[in-house]
Amino acid sequence: MLKVASTVLVLALSLVFVADLSAARRERRRPVGQPEFSRVDMMLRGLTLTDEQKTKVAELKKEYDPKFTENRTKFESILTDEQKKARKEAADKARAEGKKGKEVWDAALAAVKLTPEQKAKMDEVKKTKDTLEKELHEKVNAMLTPEQKEQLKKAHEDMPKHKAEVN
Repeated sequence: MLKVASTVLVLALSLVFVADLSAARRERRRPVGQPEFSRVDMMLRGLTLTDEQKTKVAELKKEYDPKFTENRTKFESILTDEQKKARKEAADKARAEGKKGKEVWDAALAAVKLTPEQKAKMDEVKKTKDTLEKELHEKVNAMLTPEQKEQLKKAHEDMPKHKAEVN
């Protein structure tokens, strides 16, 4: 009887621990509509910035992060719940098959089966994203020293070419 009680106690404690971990993971997730990362931070990863540059970066983040978040929210609003589910399943399957970047995006997009109206809206959202990215790149480049620009160029050349695009 004592053995059964101790086993039940261990199982109960295990469940509490697992439930607590699960709750912690949910709390760490980003809020819906919030970017996983700042585009500015991603662009400047690996560079050492001066205090003045850090101030300018903070201003750029304040200006552009909400714009990218709004653009992503518009993108997500184009798809139905069923399409989002199909996209996630196709992306997960593609990743499980060892695909990356554009290959995953292409598989996910093919599974969605956009209507002509959705395709037009997607094209508009992509155009806005491309414009925002171009503006941001220009502003970031304007604040960098020639040495930092060279470091950034080399870092981008070393990155894998996985850019996903909406076709």
